[in-house]
Amino acid sequence: MKYSTWYILTLLFLATFQSANAYFHPQEVLFEKLLPERTGITFINSLEEKPGNNILESEFFYNGGGIAVGDISGNGFPDLYFTANQGRNALYINQGNYRFRDITEEAGVSDSGGWSAGVAFVDINGNGLLDIYVCKAGKVPVEERRNKLFINNGISPDKGIPTFTERAAEFGIDDPGYCTQPVFFDYNGNGLLDLFIVNYNTRAFRGFDIRTIRNEVDDFAGDKLYRNNGNGTFTDVSREAGIMQNPIGFGLSATVSDLNGNGLPDIYVTNDFMERDYMYINQGDGTFRDEILYRTDVTSYFSMGSDIADITNNGLPDILVTDMMPPGYQRRKVFKTPDYALYDQLAAAGYHRKNMRNTLQINKGEGVFTEAGQLAGIHKTDWSWSTLIADFDNDGKKDVFITNGFPRFYTNLDYLNNTLWRQFPDEDLPDDPELKFRLVQQMEKVEMHNFAFKNEGGLRFTETTENWGLKEYNVSSAAVYVDLNLNGALDLIISNINAPPSVFRNNAYLVNENNYLKIRLRGSGRNTYGIGSKVKLTTEDGQIFFQEAFYTRGFHSTVDPTLHFGLGNAERVNIEVIWPDGSSQTTADVAANQFVTLRQGDARQTRQPSTSVPKQQFFTLLDETVLGIDFVHESSFFRDRIFSPLMPHTLSNLGPAVTSADVNGDGLPDLFIGGGQGQASVLYLQQPNGTFVRANVPDFERHSQYEDIDAVFFDATGNGINDLYVVSGGNFDQMNGELYQDRLYINDGFGNFRYRTDALPRMHSSGGSVTLLDFDGDGRIDLFVGGRVTTGQYPAAPRSYLLKNNGGTFSDVTAQVGPGLMRPGMITSSLWIDTDGDGQNELILAGEWMSIRVFKMMAGVYNEITNEAGFGKSSGWWNVIEVTDLNGNGMPDIIAGNRGMNTMFRATPGDPAILYHGDFNNNGLNDPLITEVIEGRRVPFSNRDLFLQQLPSLSSKFPDYASWAGADADDIVREARRRPSQYEVHTFESSVFLNRGNGTFEQKPLPRLAQTAPIFDLFVADFFGNGFPDILAVGNNFGTRPEIGPMADHGIMMKNNGDGEFIVVPPIETGFYGLGDVRKIELVSTPLGPVFILGRYGETVTPILFRSIGGN
Repeated sequence: MKYSTWYILTLLFLATFQSANAYFHPQEVLFEKLLPERTGITFINSLEEKPGNNILESEFFYNGGGIAVGDISGNGFPDLYFTANQGRNALYINQGNYRFRDITEEAGVSDSGGWSAGVAFVDINGNGLLDIYVCKAGKVPVEERRNKLFINNGISPDKGIPTFTERAAEFGIDDPGYCTQPVFFDYNGNGLLDLFIVNYNTRAFRGFDIRTIRNEVDDFAGDKLYRNNGNGTFTDVSREAGIMQNPIGFGLSATVSDLNGNGLPDIYVTNDFMERDYMYINQGDGTFRDEILYRTDVTSYFSMGSDIADITNNGLPDILVTDMMPPGYQRRKVFKTPDYALYDQLAAAGYHRKNMRNTLQINKGEGVFTEAGQLAGIHKTDWSWSTLIADFDNDGKKDVFITNGFPRFYTNLDYLNNTLWRQFPDEDLPDDPELKFRLVQQMEKVEMHNFAFKNEGGLRFTETTENWGLKEYNVSSAAVYVDLNLNGALDLIISNINAPPSVFRNNAYLVNENNYLKIRLRGSGRNTYGIGSKVKLTTEDGQIFFQEAFYTRGFHSTVDPTLHFGLGNAERVNIEVIWPDGSSQTTADVAANQFVTLRQGDARQTRQPSTSVPKQQFFTLLDETVLGIDFVHESSFFRDRIFSPLMPHTLSNLGPAVTSADVNGDGLPDLFIGGGQGQASVLYLQQPNGTFVRANVPDFERHSQYEDIDAVFFDATGNGINDLYVVSGGNFDQMNGELYQDRLYINDGFGNFRYRTDALPRMHSSGGSVTLLDFDGDGRIDLFVGGRVTTGQYPAAPRSYLLKNNGGTFSDVTAQVGPGLMRPGMITSSLWIDTDGDGQNELILAGEWMSIRVFKMMAGVYNEITNEAGFGKSSGWWNVIEVTDLNGNGMPDIIAGNRGMNTMFRATPGDPAILYHGDFNNNGLNDPLITEVIEGRRVPFSNRDLFLQQLPSLSSKFPDYASWAGADADDIVREARRRPSQYEVHTFESSVFLNRGNGTFEQKPLPRLAQTAPIFDLFVADFFGNGFPDILAVGNNFGTRPEIGPMADHGIMMKNNGDGEFIVVPPIETGFYGLGDVRKIELVSTPLGPVFILGRYGETVTPILFRSIGGN
């Protein structure tokens, strides 16, 4: 490790300065704003609204300028370059102590023509000097839209400052597209920095074919990849490299990272409007493949700024993208959202599932991501541009800063409906600059502030904007973090419109005692800053701090090419660097609180193997077709989205049923998979080699119009042979008729099943689950069948059934044996277990909009003891319950899968979510109004459009969006003139309920990392060989309303530490990936080993082989 003389002198100066002036700083505030009079930074990105020059002339108008940071002058301090949209750019030399000098004109980089946007500092020719590349955009002539490259000539002997010469055309990168952001990186591993350009189409067009337009080419709107030829020139290789070139590419940012851990840099591009984001995975042969549909489940809709960094400290890069969901309730209810009427059509055409909110993609390993922005609490920050992930308080956890700003309420639905669209309902605005300007003046002016979030760990963030001293109202766009005075804390520089940049000094060294480490990389060859390197710090206690050396981040900007690590209380670390060529070096036992320079020339010249996949994993994905399981579950049309738009999710995606048993007496478990509506169920007979053969069951074909939700093999007739019970369900028949009738198939002992017409009573109730029990102790297996939904009457409780086995035929005895079980709720799951050790089993029910309910047999009748058992305040959207002894006390505990916390909905016992329902408009159907408490008010969750879609008769009561935003739940119910029924939810957390030993239970939420998605099924076993039952959970829901968006993870493995506490083990360690709408998990023993079968709605089943790797 080596230190330059200037750096040592600087540290001595700063130590003296800080000691002498510490009492000037308010120690309770992390950031302190420095005014232009203090810094000398007087640049202003001035925008003048006028005829021909406003937001109605160009949607690009308020996107703002950019910032680049780096040591241009060679004095050791990072300098700043700002771009302007309608004026000159500005270069400021850092003179130390937060004082800057404007050298723009002398340096020759004013670039006052055209519309400047994003900017990058880069050593493009490998001479050690930072050059400047400026993006040009806007609705200006093509020659004013050519990007600029200012080559650093070094320090001028006459001027004493660096001077520059514009040479973009000479280098072949004076691209004339609508450029928003440049990114420099070495995509082909030849040691030369290549250029990726993000373009944003500013031209208006409409009426295109969504199936074909993505295959068209637009030279100005399509993103570009320029290959560095090594001779001072670049070649456009966009098309041959697989870069999208279509005219609907509204690109706003791009960030580079090795997303899948294979040692090659990938590109994430954010796109505004309907086009999907691009996740270009580097194929290693000079080409990229967009794999975003495979690697993510949902993205932002109006994707804007982006950053990629390890937010969870596990050594994997995560992705944060900003959007424009307002945080405030009233603004949110009048804010125009995307046209979700086209959601399913666009998703089917490859545009992906998108929602208008910030998204945080958590890397689960191998470049597969789970979106968790709502769980983290960083999903709504209004009209957001830049996002930066960095450790601002040096506690070892990376925080988040997001800029915000749009000075006009352009998306106010009342303005659009009453002013803009009323005058011009079916056509583009006339080409009349004066008219457009007058319309702009009628838009409401808006003040916004930026947002800061402190990382508390475990995907939990706290909004700290005001506490950190960052709450100011401005129209902000770009932002960068940089240690301007080299004191070990990251300052913030923010570009504003019509105001000077905000400069915030970070006082971390005064307000806490956290440690840090700064690392500067010196690459070999022409990649002098080591762009693309990976740096990992580790401590003796196993902490990981990981960063990648890519410097284009946020929006329109590049950060300082120095890696800053907050270390918390760690005083010494080991440093490992993997350079772009795969060589590596390790420096052990490095002290904190210093600046370290690492040189590629000191590295070992050995390419490092990919470490993205551990050597041993529990699970291995099998090919279902090789196993002979050729079943593909058929999805159905979500009719309930139409006849009940206020439902938060469809109930048409509850299948398929999956169950297994030996049905032909050969000792091998066979497999039943239920069909969707219009699809026959299938029975697969297992062969001695572990493959499966489809059996011919004619009655399955005759019942293909039924939708199979649950199923169980059991001996219905007492002859020792497994028969089959199938629950019929779905949410398609508003008459609640014959197609909801359950079915019993009798087995002849050889796997031949026949439907028994007289086995069951009439049961025209859409079912959810079936449970085996013997409530009367006669040795025959009875059934409890839980009703799931009354179609058209959500959430009214359907009929459930307690069925007595009379020797192969069943009678409904619910009214006699369990009158409280007639309509106990929207049942999803049930258990029959002895909870209190008295030798008699209780019946436990779970469902949607209900508490977990407990019924105990007393004098031959089931009576409810829910409150006595401790479940009185457990109401949730429960999908499944399972039983096991989690803590080794000999008593059964309950594991319960809920909706999870990665959702817009919030509920607590003190402020529950409440659903009011009744037939408010006399059409014979229930109208569900979900409400929650926001900002101290109980308000409707739904927006006005969905509400009036279901209740159009109330449009006069809420004539505009402002009236809806101002209405409380009581106002709406009062206008409906009905006395509704109501249900409550106290928690959406998936939980365990620990048995206290006397049949009463204590609720404990499962780990936060297990709350990312709904859990629909569970499998409990000792996977880790430590003697304690672990939990394997599957689920997800892609059937939510488009306005809510899908909730999905990739299967969740939870390791039990022995006292009912769990640790989530990521898929990269286990190998278990439960993708899609998983509804069932079934274990089937085979000669290959235990195979888990995942039943997925609308897709193939997923077979996954389990292999124990010993206790660990």
